[in-house]
Amino acid sequence: MQLFLKKLFQEDDSVEDDSAETILVSTIDGRLRALNSLTGEVKWTLQEEPVLRSPSAVKQGFTFLPNPIDGSLYVLKNSSLKKLPFNIPQLVHASPCKGNDGILYAGSKKDVWFGIDPKTGLKMETLSSASADRICPANQKQTIFLGRTEYRVSMFDEKNRGKTWNATFNDYSAHLLPEVNTWPFKHYASSSHGYILTFDKETGEMKWEADLKQPVVALYLLRDDGLHKLPFEVMGKETMENVAKPCTGHNAFMTLMVPSEWYLQRHGRSSPGAKYRQDPLVREDSVVSSSSSLCSYKKNECTVFFIYFTCIAGANTINDTISNIDTTDAPIHKPVRPPRSASTEVNV
Repeated sequence: MQLFLKKLFQEDDSVEDDSAETILVSTIDGRLRALNSLTGEVKWTLQEEPVLRSPSAVKQGFTFLPNPIDGSLYVLKNSSLKKLPFNIPQLVHASPCKGNDGILYAGSKKDVWFGIDPKTGLKMETLSSASADRICPANQKQTIFLGRTEYRVSMFDEKNRGKTWNATFNDYSAHLLPEVNTWPFKHYASSSHGYILTFDKETGEMKWEADLKQPVVALYLLRDDGLHKLPFEVMGKETMENVAKPCTGHNAFMTLMVPSEWYLQRHGRSSPGAKYRQDPLVREDSVVSSSSSLCSYKKNECTVFFIYFTCIAGANTINDTISNIDTTDAPIHKPVRPPRSASTEVNV
């Protein structure tokens, strides 16, 4: 009887482990990491080309800052920032084209499929218009194909015929998740350090955390028919660290950081000197905007409230903090207004 019960529990444990789905996390350095959706444990890692490659030098007083999440572009000129009405994939699809400012655009794209073993992450074969390489004997039942597109765009000055800027952006083909509204987790990622927090939507409890050391650009569910895109929110580093701190008493004090700042990161390995920009907790086309909201989560039987304040203010860095807030008495439904920054006006 004991042997039977032991075997039964072992089978139940294996079924529970198999029920966890696999989340693929794409980071800016090109790595795809497979994580257990219930525990955040890293199953395997696949190294691919960096998501973004662009020059770091500023020529003729301006440069472009690409967003590695969607390839959108910002132009930095004379200490002012402006978002362009197109992204890198759109430029490639529209090229060859010419801007009103005399800039000539030329682009190209390259598509590739590669099959992987979902249990090990081993790349089995690669399919493209140029060739088809089979690295290992592929099992059709176990192989899942992932589609990736490489976009290349170059900009030339019509007057001097010189190349002013160029970039390469890699994006994965993914389905929209049909049950996105019923997905049980809410995911947050640091805008600069690859830190991920996952919460239960219903209970507000933090399920797991992971530190991937590189900025996160996309989350996917890995299923038999390919990738399904998962939504996630971008947060500032200090806010993420405060949220992840253990709750040590009934009255929890938080330092709330305005999680909006310039993100000119230097990626020193696969993409030397690459610059990019991420907008934490804001997805708006306007150059200057702000918003706030109050959220809560549970940790160690203690409910902690924290406030998101977001603001894009050109090249200005916002460092306003609100400290020593007794979170147990924080209002749940009333919005809390952040203190106004001394100067957030931007000339674009």
